[in-house]
Amino acid sequence: YNDTEFIESLYDGLTEDGVFIAQLGASPQTSDPPDEMSHFYNRANMIHKLEQVGFQSMHVYDEGHCHFYTPWQMMVAFKGGDDDEKSRL
Repeated sequence: YNDTEFIESLYDGLTEDGVFIAQLGASPQTSDPPDEMSHFYNRANMIHKLEQVGFQSMHVYDEGHCHFYTPWQMMVAFKGGDDDEKSRL
């Protein structure tokens, strides 16, 4: 998920009000370093690339009910930046 061409194809494949949802992996702990400085650097890089290609809004949240060993982090990215994005969550 860190190839710019791939991220651009995700963006181009959505309608103007499209939504991209992704699992980001295990949620970082409060004692963990920033993603850019840890083994989660790919997550930080992907989020940066999503911003670069034009996604207007991104929301990252932790989900503890997925039955994984640890809480899991999810992301919702909105191609359009309209004011109704929260109503779509």
